[in-house]
Amino acid sequence: MAKKVKRTIKKGHHRPYFQFTKPVFNPFLERGYFFTENCWWWFNDPDKDGDWSKLMGFVPGFRIHNESYRFGMRPTKDGQLEFAPYIYQNGKRLLDLPTKKLSLKKYIKFNISDLEDKIYFYIDDIILYSIPKIKKHTLKFSTNIYIGGGTRSGKDWTAPHDITIYELK
Repeated sequence: MAKKVKRTIKKGHHRPYFQFTKPVFNPFLERGYFFTENCWWWFNDPDKDGDWSKLMGFVPGFRIHNESYRFGMRPTKDGQLEFAPYIYQNGKRLLDLPTKKLSLKKYIKFNISDLEDKIYFYIDDIILYSIPKIKKHTLKFSTNIYIGGGTRSGKDWTAPHDITIYELK
């Protein structure tokens, strides 16, 4: 059985620990998560409820809003979580990417594969999306859980309560 590492994002914060963890040399970035019941929230505010928190991914270099490949997550009104690729290329965020809705209280495996000509996004070993690479990535850093963000109105939002996610290693 995999070792569970508890990650708690405290109310009013974005992350449980420092955002960039280490350089990534392997083309396969994989993490498993178990989402507890307190991973769900609902503001009843379309500006916040439609926004994406981030799970994991990588950034080539140091400019996350120029080029980055991550998984986004957000709660749905029916008590589930929705996941999607969260991508910046050439300084532009790609929108309307495919999503996958999953229930809480289960283990989910995420993988982003940075291969020769494309980047692939997998959930539980099934390809959700692929995108052509814009350049070769020689220096990459992994990113981690980030709850909240900026809304269309420019207001920052954070974890509405303590949120516990177990990372399986």
